Amino acid sequence: MKLICPYCFREIKIKNIEYKCVHCPPEDDPKLAKFLGVASVMSKRVIKTKSGFFTKSKDIHCDNKSCGARSTVKVCPECHNELPANFGDSKSHIISVFGGRASGKSHYITVLTNEIRNRGYHLGLSLHPVDLGDNRNYYTSNMGSVLYETLYEKHQLLEQTQQKQRYPFIYELRSSIDKKSKSDITFLVFYDDAGENMTSQDALLTSRYVLNSSGMIFLLDSDEIHSGYDNIEDIQRKNKNMGNATFRKAFDTLKNTFEKFNKVNKYNKIDIPIAITFSKFDDLVTRDLITNNNSILNEEGQYITKGHYDAKEMKEINNEIVALLEYFSLEQFIWDVSNTFMTSSYFGMSSLGKSAPTGDSRTLSGDPLPKRVLDPLLWILDQLKFSLKKKK
Repeated sequence: MKLICPYCFREIKIKNIEYKCVHCPPEDDPKLAKFLGVASVMSKRVIKTKSGFFTKSKDIHCDNKSCGARSTVKVCPECHNELPANFGDSKSHIISVFGGRASGKSHYITVLTNEIRNRGYHLGLSLHPVDLGDNRNYYTSNMGSVLYETLYEKHQLLEQTQQKQRYPFIYELRSSIDKKSKSDITFLVFYDDAGENMTSQDALLTSRYVLNSSGMIFLLDSDEIHSGYDNIEDIQRKNKNMGNATFRKAFDTLKNTFEKFNKVNKYNKIDIPIAITFSKFDDLVTRDLITNNNSILNEEGQYITKGHYDAKEMKEINNEIVALLEYFSLEQFIWDVSNTFMTSSYFGMSSLGKSAPTGDSRTLSGDPLPKRVLDPLLWILDQLKFSLKKKK
């Protein structure tokens, strides 16, 4: 089973997982300091004894003769960040959320996690933040709370992500088809990097995050496609010359990164499912660029209304978005995606919905009213064979 550290995004062998002692005084930790980008940092003592493949955590004891206490605190052998307690027992999936600057990654991750935590029960899903380590206590919970408070209580837009974010958001996702079935558990890792980092080939941490992803959600900002144009003819003319568009640059960087590290299959394609997601799609309706009142994108997902995931519904959404992109003269982008990835699907969603501010305002009219934000993630989870309630 492939295990990826949710912090440094390096592959880990179970037999190489290290442990830390919570009883000994803190010591200087060069590996953790390197990860943090600082000269030195004090952290829990790393136990030098190798665990071995069949060694149980209950058998790990501190190698300090004056201590000898048992340890169950797992750490990555590469960066010395603390790992979830059942890391190695459950699958760990990195779901990349990326796109150009201002494509809405921060808003999407905040609203997505809130939707799962509040409406996941329809599909038998539950989501819990994973908070670990003495140097980042409750990072996911605290940062998630700050973002939630800004959006849902203060009704303010989030600030654009700053560069050099070190810690990702880590969540444990559980699925139970029914009360008697065993829970399927995975860890979701979201790394909300700044937009300019996503288009930088030199961002090593970002590259490892992308290269080791199990699935990808690519946010395509609808504003970049139609902004500044009032009729479809002008929009089509613009989109035929979008080689320098931010989302094209981000996509090209993604493709080049995989090729640079030879992460392509025998067909010279990337063998990771990618959800091309049209963000802020409701703005197209507002501007009368989408006039189909019967669009499936205006409906609640069947996972909410009927309590099951339906692959046919996702296929219908894919067909509708592809038709829309073709209408906007983005056939070349569609071809580039199919020629780069083995598995892809298209989605449309809105993180804020009708509450989104207008003009230069940063104040929402109320709580976010998201639409179809779960679609891309559920499709990816289905591609990864994660347990979901499905239509019988």
